Formats: sequence, C-alpha cells, structure tokens
Amino acid sequence: MKIVADSNTLIGLAKGEVFEVLRELYGEVFIPESVWDEVVISGAGRFGAAEALAARDEGWLQVQDPSQPGATADLTVLALARELEARLLTDDGELVRRATDEQVPTLGIADLVLVAYLEGLIPGCRDVFERMLARSFGVRDSLILDILRLTGERE
Repeated sequence: MKIVADSNTLIGLAKGEVFEVLRELYGEVFIPESVWDEVVISGAGRFGAAEALAARDEGWLQVQDPSQPGATADLTVLALARELEARLLTDDGELVRRATDEQVPTLGIADLVLVAYLEGLIPGCRDVFERMLARSFGVRDSLILDILRLTGERE
C-alpha cells in the first residue's frame, strides 16, 4: 500500500533516528509540496530536513501535489492520500478524524515504530521513543507503555 506522510511524522521519525524505515517498509513515500516546504525549506537545519532531502535525492520520497489541493496543508495531505488511495501517516487528531470520515486509512508514528520492530528493521522500540522524547517529540505515554508491553521492553 502507498503511504502519504505529514510533516510532523517525518520530523518525529528523524528525531527517533528511524527515518529510513519508511523506505524499508513502503519503498516510496509521498508528500505534497506544502510538507516539503515545511520540513525542508522552512525547517532547514532542523530534524527531518536533511533526511527528507536525501530521501528525495535517492528517489524514494516523492513530492507530488494532488490534482485538487485542500485549503490547508493538512487538507492537501489528506487529498493526496485519497487521490493515491494511500494510507495516511499522521498523529494529528483532527486529520485522523477527517481521514476516518473519508475512509482513508491512517497509521500513527508509534504504530509505525512497532511495525518496524515486528518486521525486524529496528532492534527495539524503547530507544526510538526515548530519542523522540529527548528531542521534544511527544507520543502519548499510554501508547508507548502499551507498545513496550507488547515488545517485552517494559521494565
């Protein structure tokens, strides 16, 4: 299945030092120009910028706008996911609600980390979550605890 990512998840994966799992899990990842601008242009020198630039240069991060962009960056991300019949990678509650209403499947960043672990792409989830938290990227504590219980990493 194709995947469309929003800005926050690209930044979070970079903070967790697991940006590459996107390529390993999905082959290609799609983002609209607004996400590119936020992560790479406005975010130059911050987490996610160098990773996204390298991914685009390697050919697996595709910058593509939908034929009917939304009125906001979030709605454009949703429009691209809908147009490509892709899963939407986001933790934005309002965006998840809208996607659910439109029957666009979603995946949160914590779930993506768990999938990467289950696929053997990362040795564990705890270190990823700790790096994210240390770099001010929040994931719900209850979700982290649930995942750490599943992976046997809870102390």
